[in-house]
Amino acid sequence: MTFSRISGYAIAIAASIIALSSVAVAERSAPKLVLPETSYDFGTISQGQQVIHDFVLRNDGGSDLVIQKVAPSCGCTVSTLSSPTIKPGASETIHVVFDTAGFLGSKNKIVTIVSNSSDTSQSTVRLTGRVVSGVGVAPDRLEFGEVSSASSVPTRTREFAVELDDSDSPRVVSARSLSKYLSVKKVRSEASREIFSVVLDPSAPKGDLRDRIVIEFEGGKPAAINVPVTASVLGDLRIVPATVSFGLMNGTAPMERRLRFENNSGKRVEIEQIVSSDPAISASVIDVDSGRHGVIVVKLDPSKASGDVKANVEFKTTHPTEPIVSIGVYGVEPPR
Repeated sequence: MTFSRISGYAIAIAASIIALSSVAVAERSAPKLVLPETSYDFGTISQGQQVIHDFVLRNDGGSDLVIQKVAPSCGCTVSTLSSPTIKPGASETIHVVFDTAGFLGSKNKIVTIVSNSSDTSQSTVRLTGRVVSGVGVAPDRLEFGEVSSASSVPTRTREFAVELDDSDSPRVVSARSLSKYLSVKKVRSEASREIFSVVLDPSAPKGDLRDRIVIEFEGGKPAAINVPVTASVLGDLRIVPATVSFGLMNGTAPMERRLRFENNSGKRVEIEQIVSSDPAISASVIDVDSGRHGVIVVKLDPSKASGDVKANVEFKTTHPTEPIVSIGVYGVEPPR
């Protein structure tokens, strides 16, 4: 082997070692969120009590960790953060309070934490346990999963039973929805159980539906019980996944992600224009079955980024009721 070839190998190996060392240094100097505890089981408690718990947030990275958002999964849960900025090696706490008034059965309350952590932009903590009373509801939450306007009536229907322990239990006065897209009616009685059906209207808007059924009583406690209702309402047009994360934006080379474009309307729909809110992000469409299915190519140019990337990309279409489909795109600037 010639000296020049040996020198070439040595230079390549040295370059690889330097590159790997640079990545390792960048990872060590980036902020990193660590949650010593991600779940708190409050056991079995009586309806009306408050569950209170503090979760610790620790920064094991080398630069400031910024908590950009703390979002409870519903209004019955309140969370407060002691400070949005956590220095390297330091810790802060999230104070979480869950008010169980109006709730029964197994509960799983989630708080989402959005930060500039280098390994993941979103983390969660949760409270789990069971709320009990003299009245039961089964199931204690209604989950429709993924539905669309084209879904059959059985797919858009769920049932629940109000179970009364004895003759001294309160009487059901009404069961009603807080949403115009959910209809509730009593369908039958079975001994100490009253059965209700809930139908999700096909006109429900696209997106995540988070609502509840309120059951009202008289002649005892509780006065009311809430039954949470969840559904993921799909439109005719979908981009999967709807969120793209590029992670840490190391170097200057463009980065690329590929997504699916789906049109389930039965008619061809064209994407006429693509608009990005950030110049560092661009997107294009590769047709697989023109007007029906395709591939979305999302590109990030780190040289055009002026910090962390939080972009919204809109796809303007010819669909009569879904003229715009959008995705979120994220990237984290490496520490300097």
